[in-house]
Amino acid sequence: TDTMYEDAFSTKIFVFQFLNSYASFFFLAFVAAYLTPPSDNPNGYPGQCGAETCMQPLAINLGIIYGMRLTFTNFLDIFVPYVMYLLKKREETKGVSTDKPMSRPEEEVLLMPYDPILENINDYADTAVQYGFTMMFITALPCATFFSFVSNYFRTKFTLWKRIHLYQRPVPTAAQDIGTWLSIFQLITVAAVITNAGLICFTMDVLDKYSLYVRLWIFVGFQWVLLSLQFMAEYLIPDEPWEVTVQKQRQDFIVSKVLDKVPDEDEESDEAISTAPARGRSVKAALVNAAADSENAARMCCRLKLKGQQKKMTYPDDNEDVEVQVYPAPPVTPGQVKFGFV
Repeated sequence: TDTMYEDAFSTKIFVFQFLNSYASFFFLAFVAAYLTPPSDNPNGYPGQCGAETCMQPLAINLGIIYGMRLTFTNFLDIFVPYVMYLLKKREETKGVSTDKPMSRPEEEVLLMPYDPILENINDYADTAVQYGFTMMFITALPCATFFSFVSNYFRTKFTLWKRIHLYQRPVPTAAQDIGTWLSIFQLITVAAVITNAGLICFTMDVLDKYSLYVRLWIFVGFQWVLLSLQFMAEYLIPDEPWEVTVQKQRQDFIVSKVLDKVPDEDEESDEAISTAPARGRSVKAALVNAAADSENAARMCCRLKLKGQQKKMTYPDDNEDVEVQVYPAPPVTPGQVKFGFV
């Protein structure tokens, strides 16, 4: 299926780009300082860092490579599709008179076709790599977050212009989620904690006065504290707001009644509410967990308008009884339907 193809292809793309983008930075951050220094190593620099610590060349390399990537990625993201659009337009209009203006459908045909699968994979892959640059080495280059913000702002504008002027309108398709990219972003977030903990404890010189044993404990404690906060935030903050969940349950209930013609369950109706035919007579209706269970609440609200009776309902707080006033319905002429709550 398309979902399995996207997940497999996305994983292969990210693994390749991860190794291609970050290998040099991991070498400078954690390997170069422990290699044998060259014979002409000036000033007794450690290992093959080329500086007093490896943080300085790491920051310089990160700034150059990341800055060039942001610049050229945004430029090529517009330049290449624009050139391809001009070439296609010239090929399609070869030998056609330009005296008469083209209609809107003819202009739409000249635009390039949009492949939602490949375009989404490319966009997510570029975003994931940029997220890795920003998070995994933020200790060496804190200003990377600001440059990412500026780059993404202009990239959003460029992408909008490209979708409107260079590509044909894509066919809308539904998606359950973003697929394997969610796992990739979560993996980068965990790797960022470990990477920055290693930079602080072993690459930077701020903890050199401590022994290796103490720095190892700081390294482990730093990871556990941040990872615990991360998983706690992920657990406490729901992926879907409560209001959206209620609206989705309400929509499902309406669809089941209107389209699927699912009948009401009389047993639940008898347990939920009892009515009396006399005017002005008050009855008690036990509504269990009405505020918490939106589906049962919606089902009960729908049943309050059954059997030609109008009922006025006062909604209570959680786990309280419901006061229901029952009135006989006014006469209804044949073919007339009264609908709604009073």
